[in-house]
Amino acid sequence: GCVIKLKNHITFKINMMCIICRTKDIKDLEGLEELDCSGCHKITTIPHIKGLEKLDCSGCLNLIIIPHIKGLKNLNCSNCPNITVIPHIKRLKKLDCSYCYGLTVIPNIKGLKELECSYCFKLKVIPNIKGLKILWCCDTNIITLPHIKGLKELDCSYCSNIITLPYIKGLQIIDCSNCSNITFIPHIKELNEIDCSYCYFLLIIPKKRLECLNCSECPK
Repeated sequence: GCVIKLKNHITFKINMMCIICRTKDIKDLEGLEELDCSGCHKITTIPHIKGLEKLDCSGCLNLIIIPHIKGLKNLNCSNCPNITVIPHIKRLKKLDCSYCYGLTVIPNIKGLKELECSYCFKLKVIPNIKGLKILWCCDTNIITLPHIKGLKELDCSYCSNIITLPYIKGLQIIDCSNCSNITFIPHIKELNEIDCSYCYFLLIIPKKRLECLNCSECPK
């Protein structure tokens, strides 16, 4: 095994040592602000690191638990199939939990700015997260999308259970491609990019000038 001592480091990457490193090998973490342990298959838990602001544990296939780290701002736990719970961290700004196949719930974290939860196949509900600007939830089993005031970008492609898109004032980008049950896209003044390709039952597209429109394979 290996013993990694991170005392007095601000940023540290251990993904190059992922074959031999285990949770118990990581010691002396005080003062660390950023930790990248992506792809470390032997890690099962992340130690509680006081003061940590950015954590990338993506691709840790045996990771089970992410601790509640007060002050964490950026969390990437994508492709961690054994994670079932995301902790409610108040100051979190960016969360990528895509490809977490066991995840069923996203916490309602007020102030979260970016959420990527695509390919979480057990996910059926997205909370109405106040302050969220970017939402990518493609290929999930969600049925309805929340009306998130202030949302700027929405990717709900391949969400075949969605029937309607909410009217969200200020929304600029929509990707609802391959949402086969959607029949119309709401007329939103600020909207400038739409991808509604392969929406087979789509009947209505906003009549406005757009920077980008993809409506291929929309036979109606």
